[in-house]
Amino acid sequence: MLLHYGDHPMIEPGELYLLVIPSLLSIPVAVTLLRDGRPARQRPAAAPLHRGWLAPAAAWVLLLALGLNLVTCAQWLRQPDDGFAQLTRYLELHVPPGTRVGATEVDIETPNVLGARYRVGTWETPAALSRAHAGYLVVEWASVDEGYADQTPAQVRQLIGHGRLVFSFRGRTYGQLALYRLRRPRSGPA
Repeated sequence: MLLHYGDHPMIEPGELYLLVIPSLLSIPVAVTLLRDGRPARQRPAAAPLHRGWLAPAAAWVLLLALGLNLVTCAQWLRQPDDGFAQLTRYLELHVPPGTRVGATEVDIETPNVLGARYRVGTWETPAALSRAHAGYLVVEWASVDEGYADQTPAQVRQLIGHGRLVFSFRGRTYGQLALYRLRRPRSGPA
């Protein structure tokens, strides 16, 4: 399934294997067809092997698949999609260990990447964030905007409240990966 963030189409990370596996399987098939023409069990016993159009077509398919893979590889090397790595570096430099960090969704990235150093949780209301004393909120805006998160964009904006954007990374996978410093509500006189 393609996600669209603004004008930039993205592939949902969980479905990337649907592209990788067929791509990897097509290469040995194309090489075999180029080498043999047809599989041995389909060749007539006494008839000469006529490759005709099959070998050139397989060669073009192989070249096209390799060319597409090279273009994609060059794009990923030129502009890495390493938002969580950059977010982790930012947090290590600016946020003390043990700080509570909220996430807009329970996904595979946020708890695994940040969970060893920070107390990561999903608190779905501003009151829950406040009770948990969460100081920061991580938002993957592409999943929120496209409806893959548990909250709507309006609900996430309510969670952020008057928080301040302190880190932002725009990439292919998560759209804008953002970290907000949350303002703690002032307690009234006792």
